[in-house]
Amino acid sequence: MSFQFATLSCLSLAVLTLFNEPAAAQAIAVPGTDAVAQNSYPNSQYYVALQIYRDGNLGDAAEAFDSALGRCRRDINGRWIDAIPVHAMLGECFYQAGDLPAAVEQFDTALALMVQHHGWLSSLDWRDMVLSANRTADSVSSWAGANVPPLLPVSDRMKLSTGSLDVEGQIRRGGAFEAARLTAIDAIEILRGVAIAAYRRRVIFGPLAGQTEVIEQALEATKYPAGLDLAAPRAVIGAMRGCERFAGGQDSELASDASKSTMVSGSIHPLTPLVLLSSARAIALTDKFAEAIPVAMQAAVAASALGQPEWVGEAFLIAAGCVNETSANPLLGAATAAAAAHLRRGRLASVGSLLAASEAAMLAGDLASAQTALSQVGSMLQRRDIVQPRMAAHAEYLSARAAAHSGQSFGLSEPTAIDNALARMTNFASGNGPKLGRVGNNNRRPSGAPATPRLYQLGLVTEGARSRGLGGKVVDEKINQYAGDPPAAVWRADPVDALSYQMFDRTPSITAQLISAVKRNAQDDLVPLADALLRQRFLAGQSAGGRVLQVRRMVATDKALLTEQVAAAMLKPPRAMTEMINLHAPQAPPAGSAEWLQRGQRLESLAALVALQRGEIPAASPPEIANLGELKKLPKGTGLLVFVDVGGTVVAILYANDTVRMWNVAPTKSIAADISKLLRELGVPSSRSTERLKAMDTWKKEAATLRRKVIIDTHLKDVESLESLVVVPDGALWYLPMEILPLGDENAELLGDRMSIRYASTPGLAVHATALPNDQLPVGIVSQMFFAPRDGEANSQSIKQITEALKATTMLPANPLVPASLLGDQISSLAVFGVVAPNPAQPMSFAPANYDAADAAGSLASWLRFPSSVPRSVFLPGYRTAASSPALGDGRELFMALTALQCSGVRDVVISRWPVGGESTAILMREFLQELPFEGAAAAWRRAIQTLRHAPLQPESEPLLGGKDENRDELSGEHPLFWAGYLITSPPQKAIK
Repeated sequence: MSFQFATLSCLSLAVLTLFNEPAAAQAIAVPGTDAVAQNSYPNSQYYVALQIYRDGNLGDAAEAFDSALGRCRRDINGRWIDAIPVHAMLGECFYQAGDLPAAVEQFDTALALMVQHHGWLSSLDWRDMVLSANRTADSVSSWAGANVPPLLPVSDRMKLSTGSLDVEGQIRRGGAFEAARLTAIDAIEILRGVAIAAYRRRVIFGPLAGQTEVIEQALEATKYPAGLDLAAPRAVIGAMRGCERFAGGQDSELASDASKSTMVSGSIHPLTPLVLLSSARAIALTDKFAEAIPVAMQAAVAASALGQPEWVGEAFLIAAGCVNETSANPLLGAATAAAAAHLRRGRLASVGSLLAASEAAMLAGDLASAQTALSQVGSMLQRRDIVQPRMAAHAEYLSARAAAHSGQSFGLSEPTAIDNALARMTNFASGNGPKLGRVGNNNRRPSGAPATPRLYQLGLVTEGARSRGLGGKVVDEKINQYAGDPPAAVWRADPVDALSYQMFDRTPSITAQLISAVKRNAQDDLVPLADALLRQRFLAGQSAGGRVLQVRRMVATDKALLTEQVAAAMLKPPRAMTEMINLHAPQAPPAGSAEWLQRGQRLESLAALVALQRGEIPAASPPEIANLGELKKLPKGTGLLVFVDVGGTVVAILYANDTVRMWNVAPTKSIAADISKLLRELGVPSSRSTERLKAMDTWKKEAATLRRKVIIDTHLKDVESLESLVVVPDGALWYLPMEILPLGDENAELLGDRMSIRYASTPGLAVHATALPNDQLPVGIVSQMFFAPRDGEANSQSIKQITEALKATTMLPANPLVPASLLGDQISSLAVFGVVAPNPAQPMSFAPANYDAADAAGSLASWLRFPSSVPRSVFLPGYRTAASSPALGDGRELFMALTALQCSGVRDVVISRWPVGGESTAILMREFLQELPFEGAAAAWRRAIQTLRHAPLQPESEPLLGGKDENRDELSGEHPLFWAGYLITSPPQKAIK
């Protein structure tokens, strides 16, 4: 690989001519020398601390820099310019430790000192900068061979004119006379400190860079001195200014500065690595990110040659974020060589280089080299004299990837090596890593302050929105940047940052977006934002923030059902996903066989591997509503009614006849109380000793009250014009049967009588099908004492009536016992006639089929994983929710169950809010299951409900009834207690391919 330093043409950024007015020359006042241990600027303690830092001991280095800060010059006006590099390196210590607020404080202090003492560049004797003697490259740079460039021999002692040159002026003004004198300073190191502070500040602030005055002030304070035409000083100053440009987000201007200042007559100078790193990071943010690789490699060689090992590993890590499976090998070789060269001196370079080598080896398919490099990193990080929390977090990320390469996956019931490594990584990212003792102001560090840049930026944006208020253009634009998944540029910059952000629950940010859209009446944004919010609620609890689930569904979902975005991503999948596709394509081995399980384990480990690799993964599951145009996929006459809780208030969003309308429903607590009243009138939360079935019209008054809130009169006609309505509930609204709401006063026609009503847990699932229909296989039936809990013979008779009406059935469990999640190739539908009781605290832990609860593959969470092959339809008439409890829940048990079932590949779900059982449920299931193959789920369910409502019932055959209810002479299925507790979720007819 060639390392050429002549130009930076590979920057691919516009090279602009700088037209800077030179700053007026002036002398700079130097404070007194009280309490200064050595006449060195910076003092000798700084260089001692710098060496400790380069050897990797962050804690000792921070203490040494803190000691150096105490030896810097200061007077009544504060510290002098010799403190600039000390503050910059203290900031580096805090950054590497994960204390970003403290790091920013140090960087801003360094830049502020530059601004405060502006003009000192004009007081330097720049003729002293270049020495006549040659300077040889550090011997550790031998790893780069002939690619090591010449070094510009610069002096660490340049004369600075101090005091006042205006003698006559001082005499006229009177007062103490200060004679001019010359002071020797290491000006290059001070300028390097400015460059460090600027460079790292951009890394921390990312897209928010340049939004503070300190950067513009620093650029103003570091203009080229008037009349300075020497090439070497202009190159050094230009490199520093390039870093400042980078800090301010002025990447085009950075290109201009970098192209002029990287080298002097073919030689590099002490600021070359920093301006190259700035350039590499700037390019990595663009679509031409591969061009950042040679620039980053140049930075690594330059840093090694100049004896700045702290930037060697960082340069390789930047390159590692931009290579692919075909370009990883050269990086692997260079990084391995650099790591070996720096093992004795500058071990910080070895740590970063080994991390880059490990990742490059994984991409190249050289797993042995990857593991060797990772093991070496682990050994180094375990040494007491090497403390690098940020590097350790990066090692944990790579350890998780290595575990996936070795065949491991994310855990189901117990954590695996991947889970444990990511737990340690996110512990650092959340700000709970080791601190730097009582260095500087670090003792005031707030607990849990984010340690990764994007999480830190999210905190700033959230705080800004809180102080400035939502609804403003600037605030909204910032929130929009941070509500979604991390973009590809963040993954290239820092995978720990990106993955930690992906795993962070961003529902507050999306809620803020939605509140702002409501305030602005931005109707086109309402449904996509509601969809994003509900998707995030589900994905926040999934492995790797939902990335594993996306990969699974991209591979397992029928191609005809993939959205355009997902289908496009599948055209050029990464190598591991290609293996998944090839492995999943052939006909599956027999369910439960050893070959089946092995294939599933391999698929699951590959899914983990793809999820952990750098880069964006499209939203495959739950399917996304990216824009309002997606709703046009709904059949004509079908509307979408979305309820979402935003800031303690329920908002309704209605999409009907190509128009969006929005209104406030009620405060969250108020609507929950109203629903609770209605359920009590229906007889839902009641004991068998009391009367459940009150007079038929007692519940209608509460239903009418609720209707006026959830569907306000102003928009009632919009709803009435529909033939079908898909309802997306939220919170307590999951327990409300929309079917029983009257279209008017309490005596008006019911909503469910006017139109077909289906439910969905997200708008995306209301539009997109998750599986193709397959009604040619038998119906799998799980039978328990559900229809007649106290009469086994009557219970069996109900089961018989159902099975006789069906073309083909399979009674479960069969022998051998196979979990229901593996039976998709044997049954088309799963009907569980028994009570299914979820755990609200762990809504993914219950077994939908009941009989396989003891098997890990029986839990709902396992339905989402390979080797699952789920039935196309699932019917849970005995599902038990908080609707039957004295206090309503938040609907989480229904939301999570329905979303997980459909994300696993289930197409249609019928589930109960409260279990009924008895003859009424038997009638429903018989009518529904026998019509399902012919009419589809929605039509078959509507027909089954109508049949039940006209059917006579025997009170003694209904388990819910007791006391006075059991002594009734007549009873029919018309009462909502028997039919309104069920809800169906099924894709619209238009979604059938």
